Amino acid sequence: MVRARGRRELTGVRVCSIVTARDVAGARVLVANLAQHAPGTQVTLLHVGDGETEAPEISGAEVVGPEELGIDPLALMRWRLTRDLAGLVGTLRPHFVRHLLGRGEVLLCLDPTRVAVGPLEEPHDVPSGVGLLPRLVEPIPVDELQPSESVLAQQGVVDPGVVLVAPEAGPVLGWWAERVDVDPATPWLDLALAMFPDLVGYVRPPGWNVSQARLLDRPLERRDGVVTLEGDVVSFLDLTGFDPRRPWLVDGRQTRDLRTLVSRDRVLGELLDEHARDLVDAGHDDGLHDQLFSVVDGVVVDDVVQTLVRHEVDALRRRGGTRLDLGRGGTALRDWLTEPDPDVDGVRHLGRYLAELYRRRPDLHQVYPGVRDGDVSGYLDWTELVGIRTDGIPRWVVEAGNRLARPARDAGPVSTAPAPPTLVPGVEVVGFLSADLGIGQAARMLVSGLEKAGLPISSRTYTRTSSRLGVEWTDRPAPAGARHDTVVVCINADMLPTFMREDAGPGFADGRRVIGFWFWELDDFPASMHPAIEPLDEIWVTSSFTADVLRAATDKPVHVLPLPVHSPERSDVVVPELGDSDVFTYLFVFDYLSVFQRKNPLGLVAAYTEAFPAPGEARLVIKSINRAKRPDHAEHLAYAIRDRPDIVVIDRYLSRGELDALMWRADCYVSLHRSEGFGFTMAEEMAIGKPVIATGYSGNMEFMTPANSRPLRHRMVSVPPDAEPYPEGASWAEPRRGHAVTAMRRVLEDAELRARLGREAAATIAERHSVEALARAVLERLAAPAPHQEGRPGWRASWGRAARGRGQRD
Repeated sequence: MVRARGRRELTGVRVCSIVTARDVAGARVLVANLAQHAPGTQVTLLHVGDGETEAPEISGAEVVGPEELGIDPLALMRWRLTRDLAGLVGTLRPHFVRHLLGRGEVLLCLDPTRVAVGPLEEPHDVPSGVGLLPRLVEPIPVDELQPSESVLAQQGVVDPGVVLVAPEAGPVLGWWAERVDVDPATPWLDLALAMFPDLVGYVRPPGWNVSQARLLDRPLERRDGVVTLEGDVVSFLDLTGFDPRRPWLVDGRQTRDLRTLVSRDRVLGELLDEHARDLVDAGHDDGLHDQLFSVVDGVVVDDVVQTLVRHEVDALRRRGGTRLDLGRGGTALRDWLTEPDPDVDGVRHLGRYLAELYRRRPDLHQVYPGVRDGDVSGYLDWTELVGIRTDGIPRWVVEAGNRLARPARDAGPVSTAPAPPTLVPGVEVVGFLSADLGIGQAARMLVSGLEKAGLPISSRTYTRTSSRLGVEWTDRPAPAGARHDTVVVCINADMLPTFMREDAGPGFADGRRVIGFWFWELDDFPASMHPAIEPLDEIWVTSSFTADVLRAATDKPVHVLPLPVHSPERSDVVVPELGDSDVFTYLFVFDYLSVFQRKNPLGLVAAYTEAFPAPGEARLVIKSINRAKRPDHAEHLAYAIRDRPDIVVIDRYLSRGELDALMWRADCYVSLHRSEGFGFTMAEEMAIGKPVIATGYSGNMEFMTPANSRPLRHRMVSVPPDAEPYPEGASWAEPRRGHAVTAMRRVLEDAELRARLGREAAATIAERHSVEALARAVLERLAAPAPHQEGRPGWRASWGRAARGRGQRD
């Protein structure tokens, strides 16, 4: 058996842990692992519930509640109302330990986020009272990665998640309990070292609490079931923040600047996979991580309630507070939360809860700036239509706010709109014209189509994007002192309100025909985005799929225009990541900022590895951008392909020549997307006669057919909760992996099929997705009156016919 440099196992201790609703599965796993690695260890758990739910049964452990600790009930209520989950746990910790200390045992206090993976090694030089573990035991490199020394130092020198307590620690615990009652956020144990030098000291067993700060670049090893780090037996890991849905991350909350890459540590990856399975088997509930943890007399205690009551408690100490009586119950609390606050100006008519919510939300200030002046209609509409569903605002709060604010709502806002500017015939295009984005490419193609049609145009580049502004582009100027009377805004619905509110400028839409040029990927357009439709007269889209979705959401006209497709040019540029191999190559291109789950590269990897179980027969090239902006997703992909050298990831911006060379080098393009607004790269590969295999759903079906490509069968599934801006519970496609496997094998093995699909694909794109086709379509649309001008022929009816004639002769 592997041993750790002569250390003995720690025996005769009682492990104690504080468990909230979201930690129950972790506690079950901790108890089971201790039974395996430290048999005979007694475990006592303090269950901190929502105040109404009964404590869970956890086999092998004693479970107690806060009411059994001898704490005053009103103090417990005050803590529940004024403290977040971490604050409540921190407040109860010394009371729980002091309660158990009366049994005369040595206690090892562990957070349920610690995972026992080996025997508990006895530390040297155990203090007589309290043994503390420092968060840092060696320097961390100074770099951009997290966690960093500064971040850990801000959390406190001592880790309160691992504390060794002996029966003599009573004075320390009494001092600690008094101070967390006043301020649970201060790391009081850091001060305990100085306050009680004879009772408190550090313990540093090397195998305890192995965290990211301890791992650094050192890989774990496992032999005969024993996990070691540089020869020391590992007793337990610190997996604070671990999410079993994302076992490729040590801390699921950390999505950027990852210090620990699980894809590079085989044993760590195995342990995280095992722990994820154990949590699921123990009843882990994803939803509990987002649920509020406390209910007091029927009122769900969220952070807004906590803030308000905390301020009231502070006021009570200073001057007597208001009429809130913490001992009276839910009726009094509800009334207090929804009544006007006489000490708050401007938004008092909303009631305390809605006023506090507005105060803390700068985004609501921007959208509804008139609230403080009495214009509350828009804000209250948002609370009812959106806030109840997405922010968890209690319905009774919204109803009370509407009653209070009815006089202000009836008065309405005062209009201060500026006079409209001078308008001249023509079309202005606004969009991400210099960005490496699909919608930026669409805007550029629209300009080409308008120019081909012979229309007077101007353009305005919008730059509020995280993507690279790497496309050379020169805006077309508007006539001096004027603006064109039609504007096409190539900004999607999620960003359009921001543009109109903050960037469009005064009078942008006044008197103009305003057209939105949009992409949307789901079969439902959420109500939260309906306000983006309001400033538009009509909407242009590039697929019947998107048109059908938007027509169900608005009575305004929605028209499908044929989007021109760039045809990659043959290029001699060398892409170094490809080498000189002539192996059959599948290609997929995506942007991490375009929603990783929607693009579904993991589904593609799973299908490819099933089609080609062993490397050597083919190669999959995944071209991506913006990896650094979504490092958690990038690590997931790296973790999935860690044993496949035949899967090549290129994550950088390529020049147009490099990208064209890459697309010509591919033998087949494959996309197992769950939904697409259009599918630019699929269409571009088809334009040069390459076979395409892709999910047979959404915008790409505007140009894909069984005759020119291989659309994949699919089933409809629900959108997961972490796929913003797409609403949870909406639908998108899950491609059939087996069909994808068969299609990939068939395309590789059948050269005649590849040639036939390529010919049909190139013909489809050339005929239906050219600049000329777009020019004809925009002329037809602009020749018709705008929806608000029905019955008035205007300049477009006569001038548009002449322009259409010119376009047809070109």
